[in-house]
Order: sequence, then C-alpha cells, then structure tokens
Amino acid sequence: GYDTTASAGSWSLHMLAEHAAVQDELREEAFRVLGDRPYTQEDQAKLVKMGWFLREIERHCPSILIFARETTADVEIEGFTIPKGTPITWSPYLTHRLPELYENPNAFDPSRWDPARGEKTAKATHLVGFGGGPRICLGRNFALMQLRVMLSSVLRRYRVEPDPTSRWRTAMLPMHHPEGYRVRLVRL
Repeated sequence: GYDTTASAGSWSLHMLAEHAAVQDELREEAFRVLGDRPYTQEDQAKLVKMGWFLREIERHCPSILIFARETTADVEIEGFTIPKGTPITWSPYLTHRLPELYENPNAFDPSRWDPARGEKTAKATHLVGFGGGPRICLGRNFALMQLRVMLSSVLRRYRVEPDPTSRWRTAMLPMHHPEGYRVRLVRL
C-alpha cells in the first residue's frame, strides 16, 4: 500500500504548492494545535482543516482511478440486465466529479467539507477513493495518519512552492500521480 500513500502525498505537496492560501491555513492550524511537538494520534480530531484537505485530496486526486468488481447477482440498471458474474468497473475519479454530488466538482476546494456550509457541505458518504463497503481499503486509517504526520511536519518547517522549471503531466496508471512535478521547500 505504500504506492497509494505516495500518490496521495505527491498530490498533497502539489496542491499545497498551487494553493498558497490553503497552505497558510493548514500551517496556522498545525502550529496552533501542535506547536513544536510531534503529531500524536490524539491530534487527529483537532486538525480539522487538515482533515478537510485530505478528504479533498481523496476526492479530487484519488490514487486509484478504476476499481474492478464482479456482479454477485443479476442487476437491472435502467432496463438493462447485467448477469451475475459479469466483470464491471467503477471509477472514484468520475464519481467524485458528478455535479449532482459535488458543487463545482472540478475545483480543488477543501472548504467544501466545512459543516458550516450547511446543506452545501460535501457528504463523506459519496467519497470512495479508498473503495467502500466490505472491501474498503484496510490501510485507510494508517495511510491517513501517515499523511497527517507528513503534512504537519512539512508545514511547520517549510513553505511549499511550485518549481516553475518542472514540466509535468498526470500519470494515470498504475497509480494516479503528478509525474515530473517538483516543489521547492523554503525554510520558514
């Protein structure tokens, strides 16, 4: 599972570099909650905006673009029958961009997870970057903890800036990640 966490970490640094205001908010929260001490599991609930940021990374930049499954029973969808045992695929990337689920779905906006937005708050039940149901990723909580440790450590030491000389592209397989993207870490 290290490759999926590496993908999410790469996207996190990319988005921090490209969204300075979000980076500043997360840095302020990290200093307010942690000060100079290391992250502990008890800090998770206190790093609220970081939680929103990681949800938005999962929504906007899922590490796995396509999940393969097999129907366990005959399924009827809009008048078509998909027989039991048929291989099917579904995509968190596409699901997370449905305008009926997410307002302005192509924008990177961690504040969409803020409960203060009321009815406009994004619903975690629609978030499927780690899969869902009985086959949800077993490493989900560990991966999120690793990302929180990384982010809280980086943000309290560095400003993350894009490297204007990097020429990058989005790699789709085997993991969805920014390939060739470089950031500059500027000591605070």
